[in-house]
Amino acid sequence: MAARHWADRQHKAQLVGAASRELPDLGTTLNSGSTRLATTDRPAVYREFLRRGGTHRCVLLGPAGEGAARFKERHAASTSTKRPGSPT
Repeated sequence: MAARHWADRQHKAQLVGAASRELPDLGTTLNSGSTRLATTDRPAVYREFLRRGGTHRCVLLGPAGEGAARFKERHAASTSTKRPGSPT
């Protein structure tokens, strides 16, 4: 599972590196998006994207909506494991 997670992160980094104008970020909380911007990982691909003039657009999915259900199913996300105080 750790190898898959690393491959997913590497694939996302490639996508962000190839983006030129806008980068949508869908999720059920804003934790992931903010973590990507504040990361100490190098290279910091999201910050580099912003420095190139790109727009990082975060879309918060309503937890009871169909979009969130599909997102959770596809990404095996569970709102019960999110940080306290995050939208559920």
